[in-house]
Amino acid sequence: MRFFRDHRGGFAVLELIIALSIVGLLLSLTWGTVQFLLSQKRSQILNVRAHFLAVEALELVRSLRDSAILNDRENGFFNAIGQKNGDYILARNNDTWTLVPGPFETIVADDYPAGTFCRVLHFFPISDSIKEVAAEVRWSPSHHCKSVKNSIYYSTLFSSFYL
Repeated sequence: MRFFRDHRGGFAVLELIIALSIVGLLLSLTWGTVQFLLSQKRSQILNVRAHFLAVEALELVRSLRDSAILNDRENGFFNAIGQKNGDYILARNNDTWTLVPGPFETIVADDYPAGTFCRVLHFFPISDSIKEVAAEVRWSPSHHCKSVKNSIYYSTLFSSFYL
């Protein structure tokens, strides 16, 4: 009886190398996808945080305007924001917010994802009784400067309704 030898001796090693290559390729693609999704999540969190910082600034300006109108119905609007043109920042002194001329204020977020934001308020005159206020927030994730802008118009049209 003759015993036949299998003449495919080197093919098992070649099949193993191909199988390991395919598994490695799939693992690296999975790892790359996870890293991409995590970076997109971080970017979206920074976008939302910048948007909320801009909205916060506009709400603080609205609060300053409303308080000034409540204190002085005749000149409150003009004292609070009516005479302001150019770039301003919000400054906090104890529990009081004020508008101070300046190029930007720096806000550092220490929690995840950490980032540094720069916020500025732009005041544009529309008329004697209407003022456009634009809040701009800039940040630099991954060394690519991004910004978000929100603007709103404030006026004296409804100042007579404040009691």
